[in-house]
Formats: sequence, C-alpha cells, structure tokens
Amino acid sequence: MHDHDPIAVQSPPHHSGEKTANALSDAMVMVIACLGGRKRWQGRVRGLFGLLRRDVDIESSGALEDGVFLFRETLTFDNGDQEKREWRLHDTPHGVALKATGIEPLRPGGIEDGFLVFNYVLLLNGFKVNYRDAFRQGPDGTISNSGSGKVFGLPILTVEITGVSG
Repeated sequence: MHDHDPIAVQSPPHHSGEKTANALSDAMVMVIACLGGRKRWQGRVRGLFGLLRRDVDIESSGALEDGVFLFRETLTFDNGDQEKREWRLHDTPHGVALKATGIEPLRPGGIEDGFLVFNYVLLLNGFKVNYRDAFRQGPDGTISNSGSGKVFGLPILTVEITGVSG
C-alpha cells in the first residue's frame, strides 16, 4: 500500500429504526417511495353527506432537495377548477414535519399499520377540517391515497386517489 492510497472507512452498524446523522428515517423513506418522482393521480372527493361529488386528476412531482422533500401538485377537478399546492416535508426526531399553505399540522407524520399518515387541520372554504391523509405503495408500484376529514367529530369529507409513475 502506498501513502497516497485512500483508506476505506467503515460506518458502524446501526439498528433498524435508528437514525444516523445522514440517514433518513423509515417514514421519510416511505415519503420518497410514495411521493417521489413524477406521478399521475386519479380519484374522487366525496363529502357534505353526499352533496359534494367531484372527480380529480393530479399531476405531481417530488424530490429531496437539501434535506427537504418538496412535493408539488396540480389538481384539476371535473368542473374545471384547478389548484396548485406545494408541500415541504423533512425529518425530525419525532417524525416527518409537514408544511404547506392552508394547513396546520397536528403532529409529525409517521408510519401507522403500514401506511404513511399525516394528521393536520385543513382550511377548506372557511372551515377548519381535521384531516387524516394516508398513503401506501402497492406491490405493483401504484400508490393509494385515502383521506378523511371531520368537523366537530363528524365525517364530512372522504378522498380516494390512486397514483402511478409517469
């Protein structure tokens, strides 16, 4: 060996669930798996005891940039309405923090029963809706997203959407 040869440095092993300084949590790995890259989503929004029935198409992109996962989406509803949103997610010692306009996180996101789950207050047409947003990657690579919203404990909104890479 010569003096100028690089020396291989081996990282100490760590246990599953532990996070090293540069490693991502299991929840953030699931964020990247479910929301990363370009995706097309289709589904429906139902609410207000059957009064609201809208189909939605979504185009999204997600990427990790300087430790923050940026998820951008354009929602197009069947009545022609369109919304653009940008979500910022990052690892914390307590879970995945979520920031976006029009939401107030209730607690950091995490994995619950195999789903990536976020709980937040969604400001929707002047109402504060307690919203549970859940994602899961299927064996075929499709992503299912189900959401439910409640006001004063009463369910008023459900969302069922499926995403595919593309």
